[in-house]
Amino acid sequence: MLMKNLHTNVFDQSADGFARKLYSRFSHKTLVLLITLTSITLSLLFTLIITWFIEGANLKIGLFVSTIVPAIVAPTVSWIFVDMYAKLQEMERQMRTLATYDVMTGLLTRQAFYHDAQKYIDIAERHHEFFALMMLDLDFFKTINDTHGHHAGDYVLEYFGRFLSEHLRKSDIIGRLGGEEFAIILPNTPLEGAQKIAESLRINLETHPPTLHDVAIPLTVSIGLTCYTGTTPPHIDRLLQEADAALYLAKRKGRNRTALYTGEEAISP
Repeated sequence: MLMKNLHTNVFDQSADGFARKLYSRFSHKTLVLLITLTSITLSLLFTLIITWFIEGANLKIGLFVSTIVPAIVAPTVSWIFVDMYAKLQEMERQMRTLATYDVMTGLLTRQAFYHDAQKYIDIAERHHEFFALMMLDLDFFKTINDTHGHHAGDYVLEYFGRFLSEHLRKSDIIGRLGGEEFAIILPNTPLEGAQKIAESLRINLETHPPTLHDVAIPLTVSIGLTCYTGTTPPHIDRLLQEADAALYLAKRKGRNRTALYTGEEAISP
């Protein structure tokens, strides 16, 4: 599936990449043990070499020191460095997550959506696949904040994020562009299929509004839709402009509807 590995991180064959492989393969304690055994082995080897070339060197004392010192120092130092590396990896993972997923909705951030969408578009163009892009805007969102409070607005955004994730396919690319505006790439979806998906989302949201403290919060969405058919420039910015033009028409026509972009203009079915 084309979308499966869009967020796969590929590390180069550097020392950092080698360290990552080691840490992913072995546990914290196992790594410390391996480093300690390696330190002791190297110390014994160096001691044997030194005592071999230096006359009068005490082999027993040398072997004893080269075994005991690493056995004490190596685990301590290794634990500190391995623990530090583990914390750095966790921080990196958290930063990557924050940069990729919107905290409020759990959907892709604007930057991550642009990245994944364009990556998919490039692949779709090479394989001559059609797809659709829709922009969605929650209607009168400011009114929800003014009427029910900002905590209700946050709840509505969380609800809508779950709603989209539950009603769309895993292969669809869903992102929050900012505020109450969202965008979705529908792979391998012609215009007719995209219209059905858009209308299904719109009707389901209207008939199943979010409920906060047993109070239903009326919620509708306006949708602008465009399709890539191989005739327009395959770039995410151009497609978003087309979908935005259709979205503007949907709002101008009264909101809570889907509008289509065809050619140079948008139409409302």
